[in-house]
Amino acid sequence: MYRHIITSIIVFFLIFSSATAQDLDKILQPVQIGNKDEKPKLSEKDLAYQYYTAQEFDKAAVIYEELYKKEKTSYYYKYLLYSLVGSQQYGEAEKLVSKTMKNNKLEEMYYVDLGYIKIAEGDKTKGVKYYEEALSKLKADPNNIQSLANAFTAIRENLYSIKTYEKGRKLLNNDQLFSAELAYRYYYTQEYAKMVEEFLKYAEYRPNQKQYVCGRFQDYMSNDPEGTITEAIKNGILSNAKKEKDDSYFFTDMALWFFIQVKEFDLAYKQAAALDKRADGHGKYLLDLADICISNNKYETAAACYQYIITSYKNEPVCLDGKIGLVNMSYEILKTQEVINEEDVAALDQQFAAVFEETGMNLQTLDLSLNYADFKAFYKKEYAQAVTMLEDMLKIGGRITKAETAKIKLTLGDVYLVSGDQWEATLLYSQVEKLMKDEALGDEAKYKNAELFYYLGEYNWAEAKLDILKTSVDKFIANDAMKLSLFIKNNKGEDTVSYALRYFSKAELAFFKKQTSIALLYLDSAATVNAWNPIEDDVLYKKAEIYISLRNYVVADSLLKMICDNYSTEILADEAMYTRAVINDIYLNNSSLAQQLYQNVFVDYSESVFAIPARNRFRELRGDVKNEESSVSDPNLIYAPLLKQ
Repeated sequence: MYRHIITSIIVFFLIFSSATAQDLDKILQPVQIGNKDEKPKLSEKDLAYQYYTAQEFDKAAVIYEELYKKEKTSYYYKYLLYSLVGSQQYGEAEKLVSKTMKNNKLEEMYYVDLGYIKIAEGDKTKGVKYYEEALSKLKADPNNIQSLANAFTAIRENLYSIKTYEKGRKLLNNDQLFSAELAYRYYYTQEYAKMVEEFLKYAEYRPNQKQYVCGRFQDYMSNDPEGTITEAIKNGILSNAKKEKDDSYFFTDMALWFFIQVKEFDLAYKQAAALDKRADGHGKYLLDLADICISNNKYETAAACYQYIITSYKNEPVCLDGKIGLVNMSYEILKTQEVINEEDVAALDQQFAAVFEETGMNLQTLDLSLNYADFKAFYKKEYAQAVTMLEDMLKIGGRITKAETAKIKLTLGDVYLVSGDQWEATLLYSQVEKLMKDEALGDEAKYKNAELFYYLGEYNWAEAKLDILKTSVDKFIANDAMKLSLFIKNNKGEDTVSYALRYFSKAELAFFKKQTSIALLYLDSAATVNAWNPIEDDVLYKKAEIYISLRNYVVADSLLKMICDNYSTEILADEAMYTRAVINDIYLNNSSLAQQLYQNVFVDYSESVFAIPARNRFRELRGDVKNEESSVSDPNLIYAPLLKQ
């Protein structure tokens, strides 16, 4: 079934609740304890923290002092210290540190606190002296090193945190230690080359952390408008890759990953070819890269990947994978052309025939066979040949599964529908419904049947079938069914609106038949059937869907913008806005506009199903700071109020 292309790039979140209305009333009923107007009393600890976060440090200090007298924990000590400093009670803060220091073996930690007090007071010279004193007392103990580094990090003294780790390496005589911790500190000091060096060292000596490091790099590159971090990552990876021995390919693989991330696919191809030779990959890296290139419309690079496989592995099974990939890609390209060239169709027919002759018809080449039959019907108009091919596939026998049978029959139904034999088509769809009852393929067949009646103008029949599908196990089908049912309900009727709906459904049938120019003409008719027409925003949306199928994202974006500007209160507005955001984010590489559009979605359409994914992606593009140290350091660090920027 031809799925709504726009829907395929949108994330859907469906939330179900099993609670009844009475259950919800009970759950939402407030528990009354005492006076209903009386506010719950905060504990001393919570009240102190509330004062602290409100920067009322003098009030926080009074409570934390009492709490620390009762329970001398490091938690209360730190909050008391920072509250005293925040309220400029430097003398009291120094007394607290000196007194606590006498009863604790880890005196170097308290030199850090004394240094922090002095610098907050304005005596930088004395403060630095205390920091150096703390560093001089560092022991050859990983826990001691980590604790002192965290103490510096808590007051944003990242340079001294770095010095601590560097000295710790020397004391332990191991320059592989603390790589991830150092990498994060270098990020905050904007020493990006060193950051990359440490992350790469961390990944090289801990191969199971490679994916983690790549994830960090990806985050940094997504928030790097000047490209300085991206350049540092590129230089670091390539520098290490050049030094690799012939039997090693750790950094070559990472270089391939990098070039894919920055969409430099020609360079990615070179890395994939080098990696294939080094790792004896048997074409796997090239096949994977080809798939990525196709999804990014980089067909020339994808073709180069397939040609490499065909040339390099002539006598191996993967050679056939290359040939199949190449012909399927050529078919995908043909489907994106608004005007179909007959010469291109004839050339592709020969290409299909050559590969099909070599592969034959079997279960391993099922997808190729389905594509070939689809091509025969939709572009060659050779319906009889397509039908014969699909019926022969049903006779393969052997290990053919119910699902495979269903796929063949669905394609056969599509062929009959495009050829004009809608009754044979509905018969086949109904067979699949019964064969795959309560499964996704069965629901797909039901949806195809509903669409068929919709195409024919039998709107009541279509609605009846669509209503059943609203609870489909396939969320995409359920969503499509809900939208189409609502569309029919809102637009069917009498007079001009009915004519508009009929033009619209004819346009959808033409689109299904790959007749895009005819579909666009019908849509123009639907929009202009009278002066004012409630179907106009749907027309714009369907046109956008057509242009997305043709990979013409610029035109699609302009059409969706018209919906956002002129129909902001209509049902399609939030989806149009979110789709625009995705298009600009992924296909047009306009991250600043994408960020604004994502924000518009969750601000202007807060109840939309797209609000949550829009907010999440907005935060990613904005580069919100994450507590990255928590994975390699103390997750319970308390940060002081006077932080160095």
